[in-house]
Amino acid sequence: MTSKAIRCTIIEELRQEYPLKWLLQLADVSRAGYDAEEVPRWMRANSKNDC
Repeated sequence: MTSKAIRCTIIEELRQEYPLKWLLQLADVSRAGYDAEEVPRWMRANSKNDC
């Protein structure tokens, strides 16, 4: 099985196209677990160009 961090990253990439609730169910991740893994919005905005 894929790690929760990887599943959360994939969810983040797809959440603009699909409902978050559906993605969480599909990935077998709870909302609380997703929120704990999610990078804060202010950090994402600053790190999008970092590779």
